[in-house]
Amino acid sequence: MHMFADYLSFIVLLLGLGLMLLEAMIFCYGLFSVIGLLFFSVGLFILVQGDVISQELAYSIAMGAAISNLGLLAFAGYLAWRAQSKQPVSGMTYMLGQTAEVVQCLPCNLAWVRLTGELWQASSDKQLKVGQMVTVLEVNGLMLKVEPISNQ
Repeated sequence: MHMFADYLSFIVLLLGLGLMLLEAMIFCYGLFSVIGLLFFSVGLFILVQGDVISQELAYSIAMGAAISNLGLLAFAGYLAWRAQSKQPVSGMTYMLGQTAEVVQCLPCNLAWVRLTGELWQASSDKQLKVGQMVTVLEVNGLMLKVEPISNQ
């Protein structure tokens, strides 16, 4: 019976580790990690049921491993949450609402504007002037839809 418990504990340990690794490859909101941690902890407790070392030492090692895995899981979850809650720093989503400066006016309410050090072609419903500050409303391909800031 003791041999069966050893095999069972290794299978449960490997299943737990496999689920935690699967979470790293497939994002499932931490579900695989939590289930993997539970399987890993159960596998450790099954493994330490032997007579080889004292029960107190075995349980303290198993608890230490389970708690350290829980800590790593919590830290990884915190890092993922922090990364998801940050504002974007590039792309179309970032440009919406940003302020740009008109550097050259073109006919038909078109202009070249400088946004974060880059020149973009922009269109507006109102007449634009060189040096005027504008707000980005939309991004359509490489064309920005802007409106003048009203306090100028």
